[in-house]
Amino acid sequence: MKNFLKYITVALIIVVCGCDDFLDNPPLGGQTIETFFTNESEAEKGLMAAYYWLSGDDWYYKDVSYTFGDVMSDNSYVGWWDLPDWTRIGEFEITPLNNHIGDNWIYTYKGIYNANLVIDRVPLSAEIDDQAFINKVVAEAKSLRAYQYYGLARSYGGVILLDHASTEADGKLQRSTIEETWEFIEKDLKEAIPYLPMKSNQASEEEGRITEGMARTLLTKVYVYQDKWKEALAMADTVIASGEYTLEPLEVVWDNSIRNCRESIFELQTSNDIAYWLGSTFALMTLSRNSDNAIESGWGFNTPTSHLDNAYIGKDGTTEDPRRPFTIIRHGEKRNMDGNLDPSGSPYNVFEDGVPDTEENPSARISRKMFSSNDVRNGWSSDIGNFKYLRYADLLLLAAEAAYHEGDEDKARQYANKVRMRAWDNKDSEKIATSGAALLKELYLERRLEMAMEGERFYDLKRTGKLTEALEAFVDYNMNHNTDFDAKNPTGELFDPEKHMVFPIPQSQIDLSEGEGIVLEQNPNY
Repeated sequence: MKNFLKYITVALIIVVCGCDDFLDNPPLGGQTIETFFTNESEAEKGLMAAYYWLSGDDWYYKDVSYTFGDVMSDNSYVGWWDLPDWTRIGEFEITPLNNHIGDNWIYTYKGIYNANLVIDRVPLSAEIDDQAFINKVVAEAKSLRAYQYYGLARSYGGVILLDHASTEADGKLQRSTIEETWEFIEKDLKEAIPYLPMKSNQASEEEGRITEGMARTLLTKVYVYQDKWKEALAMADTVIASGEYTLEPLEVVWDNSIRNCRESIFELQTSNDIAYWLGSTFALMTLSRNSDNAIESGWGFNTPTSHLDNAYIGKDGTTEDPRRPFTIIRHGEKRNMDGNLDPSGSPYNVFEDGVPDTEENPSARISRKMFSSNDVRNGWSSDIGNFKYLRYADLLLLAAEAAYHEGDEDKARQYANKVRMRAWDNKDSEKIATSGAALLKELYLERRLEMAMEGERFYDLKRTGKLTEALEAFVDYNMNHNTDFDAKNPTGELFDPEKHMVFPIPQSQIDLSEGEGIVLEQNPNY
């Protein structure tokens, strides 16, 4: 190896010393934005660049932001303490200087920028004469832009809206209101829907890319966040009536080796080919830091709380919801290599010596939904499954809420029971049968149990006006009633409803906006 490096070094010296005149000449050609997007192949590559920013190739790009919805609620703790800015988010010690808040903003706008390049330039290509191809590619890019803005809107409120690939010529840009931001997202999705394929009509090589069902499901969620219940129900009904999606058995949904099942509406596509660097960091981030299996050990973040665990216990105090083992792995439970309960199999221990180390894992639990028995130590280069951004159960529960608010309690129960009875193997005794305020309370609980550890809880509590109440109850439980491993954990005490309903605008972005022009305004109380 040393000789090889020596020969390469000598060769480079010879080339450099012998080519002064050549190096002094201006380059004869080069790939720029202006010269790209000239044909269908380049249009596809540009679109893939926009897809790339759903995650990126390292955990801090975007993946960490998908944990915020749980660690900022009663569902989970950040866990291990060696990433202090992550810990501060979970404990509501949030400032505009927080690195993860800043990364989420920056890498989301990178995704928006790449989507805008496609939207701007693909229709201008003189070499692409297939209008259907242009329409489809642009529709995917608009859906990606809408998805990125959806994430910004529910986290930061109104943000800077860019309908084109911005340049310095745009000058200083002003924040839009939250109402304008939702309107912008709606417009993108409505314009995209007519040109997107149904999932069943996708070519095999396009599996996992955006479909009409994805755009309609995202639009349903956008309506729900605005309390546009009539529009949300109509949009959800369209997806449900399409027959494109169905609820799969829990062991199928959470078998991370199964990709793009019929319950999946949109999920992150991954590959174990290191040449592409398209893995996922979710298992690496959430598996136990002190597992007894080196291959299965992770970083120990996003650890489920005993409060969430207890939510799966029925009103009789003993019966356990069947979704718990697919959501939480408890300390000492025996699991097989698929992560499923297996009393006769080899134990997958959360703690190697059987004694919980609450410094490394405050609750002695890990997330089952992100479980992988593959080698996750190289995280983003390992084949550890896709991450589900949108799935059919999510849509059905939002449709149930919308039906309730539209006065159709029968439909609300029907949709919610589809999800509940999938878990309970169609036991009539487990059906939701209540009405009025009690029904709405059950819909909220059902959503917590079904969507736990998928990044929805904080945002669901916020949009339903239950966040303050839930966090106060969580703190009271931990400090005064909890006897589990995570007793006396004060997480949530610093929550301020006048401040923490939205994240701060990153200080780095405010600093860039200062000077002449419009200053980017900070959110209140930061």
